[in-house]
Amino acid sequence: MVHVRIGSDELILSWDEWESRVESGRIPPDALVRFDAVTGAAWTPASDLEMYRSLADSRASAFARWRAASGPPVLTALLVGVQIRIWWLNQLPEVGVWSATQLSKWTAPTLEQGQVWRLVTMGVLHTSFTHILMNMLWLGYTGYHLERALGWRNLGWLYLASVVGGSTLSMIGAPDNLSLGASGGVYGLIAASVVFGFTRPELLPTRSRRVFGFALLPYLVLMFLSGMSNEGTDNWAHLGGLLTGGLLALLTDPPGFERRPGWTTRWHAATGTAIVVLLAVLWVAGPWIEPLHTEEEARWIRLARTDPAAARRLRHDDDATLHVSVPAGWAEGSGGLGRAWHTPLGARSWAAVEGVEGAPTTPEAMAHAYVARLDRMGWRYDLGAPEPDVVSGVAGLRLAGTLYEGDTPLAFVWRGAARGLRTLQTEWRVEPDLAGRLAPLERRLERAVVWEPPSELAAARAAYAAHPDTPRTARDLARALAAEGLGADALALQIPLARATPPDPTAWRTLLQMLAWYPQATPERDALLREALAAGLGSLAEVGVSDVLLAVGDTPTAVGLLELAWVRAPGDRQLARARAGLGLSNDLGTDGISPASLRGDCPWHAVLAAQAAAGDAADLLPRAAAVGAAWAEARAGAIADARARAEATDPGVVAPLVLLAVGHAPADPDIALQDLRYDLDQVDQGVDPTWWSPDLPAPAQVRAALDAAPAEVVRDLVPRPQESP
Repeated sequence: MVHVRIGSDELILSWDEWESRVESGRIPPDALVRFDAVTGAAWTPASDLEMYRSLADSRASAFARWRAASGPPVLTALLVGVQIRIWWLNQLPEVGVWSATQLSKWTAPTLEQGQVWRLVTMGVLHTSFTHILMNMLWLGYTGYHLERALGWRNLGWLYLASVVGGSTLSMIGAPDNLSLGASGGVYGLIAASVVFGFTRPELLPTRSRRVFGFALLPYLVLMFLSGMSNEGTDNWAHLGGLLTGGLLALLTDPPGFERRPGWTTRWHAATGTAIVVLLAVLWVAGPWIEPLHTEEEARWIRLARTDPAAARRLRHDDDATLHVSVPAGWAEGSGGLGRAWHTPLGARSWAAVEGVEGAPTTPEAMAHAYVARLDRMGWRYDLGAPEPDVVSGVAGLRLAGTLYEGDTPLAFVWRGAARGLRTLQTEWRVEPDLAGRLAPLERRLERAVVWEPPSELAAARAAYAAHPDTPRTARDLARALAAEGLGADALALQIPLARATPPDPTAWRTLLQMLAWYPQATPERDALLREALAAGLGSLAEVGVSDVLLAVGDTPTAVGLLELAWVRAPGDRQLARARAGLGLSNDLGTDGISPASLRGDCPWHAVLAAQAAAGDAADLLPRAAAVGAAWAEARAGAIADARARAEATDPGVVAPLVLLAVGHAPADPDIALQDLRYDLDQVDQGVDPTWWSPDLPAPAQVRAALDAAPAEVVRDLVPRPQESP
């Protein structure tokens, strides 16, 4: 029996096993051997034994003879020749652009569209003359020697596996980059040459060791370090090819010198199967495994390519409340929500945008505004009905349908949610034929959206917890709660501040604003409105209370309150802004002081005059309701009158419409008619004036009536102002 120590392992081999292992190169020269008939009890290096050298030398001689008879390196010449011809063909601009976009390694289209061939075809593309020159020199050099040492099948196996290994690692490590080149395969062949020289030195004659093993290691290290210093080099592909080629070289045996029968064939089959399985997995599971970056990371990566100094200055916004992820390699641009991230190839886009409104809104209002935005941008679309949905843990709405960019359709999904003054919208657009495939990617992007409360709310809570008796901390927390949609909690803090003595106008203004935002959040609403009007705050209270009335849908009482307030303080700027928002006239009478609405040219003006002369602030709301009821009745009558006149093509339709638009008889009928035509044009464009009602006749009917009579007749139909009393 032969005892063999290889490292820390000790083997006991029969003579036949000893001969087989020595001949196959599985006993290294530095292994320690004890064979009682030859070495006695001593351990001797295998290289010192004649029986080892004779067996090993016969193996090396046989390998040398096989290598000399192996013939010219046809596969190496074929690989070099094909790639040079492809490079020549790519000098044609249209061919070069097509191959760079369709055949290079690009993570996004590879995984999203299943273009897995890119992991192979990237290995036959090159950019510049220098690029292909260096790669082909090394491919020719290492390929020549490896093909003669290992055979063309092993060479093809190593090269293909190294290209795929390099492109796969590049897709993982540098998913944002488009890359191409044979470098992964070349690094794999160089690594294989190094490893083969280290692991099978007994097969190599002295002259051959100059092109294998340690002789090539310095070049491999220098080449890799050189690539690391170049920002435009895909070092992940280099590393992937190097590791793949080096690992497979450990398993590679020359033909006829295999460590056991069928060894090479089995490993070729296993590797080929692994490559096919890898490509199949990437094709099927691409949308599930596509790398995602946060928006901050994506911006930094793209900026680092074009302006490294600016990328270093880029700072992360620690106060951001919205955190969004985007697919690796997508670029930021414009979209349906103002901005979006776009795939490098195709029309797909993704956006998640946070907004701040002037008042709390609803998902329904957000959906309406989104559709209106599509109209303004000129998109054609087919929409389904809104559906309830959840956006980053907040209840919202979902709209899905098809957009048309020219004749090109895009499937899209919009989601919206509101949290107080803040809104969150997401939008996903995708080619219809890829909508099903990329649905998992859309779900991953939606789940990755994180919408946090603002830091101001946490700070306000902490300050109030530390000083609960301080009005300032209560006020700040109430405002923060109201802005975040927590109306009941905000009002519970704000109501005591407003009821303090003496009345604080700022506290009452804030309270009335909160009541307008959340009118159903407290049962004390009506009592608070009466208290506000009785507190002697003037137009501040009147405008604030009217906003609350509008929020609960009591428009007539809000109009009546503003009309009474205008009689009390005609010309007040705060009142004028509020009245303009409701389409009420801010005109003054001929004296320039009294309101024009007291001229008595409308039926409800008499009610206004009577209510303005009676009562005080304590019963202002009932009097406002009486004025508002008269205004609503007069408005309903004017609408019915306008419809009847329009159907009869009666130019008299002008009279009720002007009264609705102006609120009283206009001083200049010509200007009133011009304004009326302008408002009709606005209605046609989907922008309704504040005085307009959907119950009014269509603009076309009104124009027909106006055009049927001479201008003089029409002007005579417009009510003229009466003398002020």
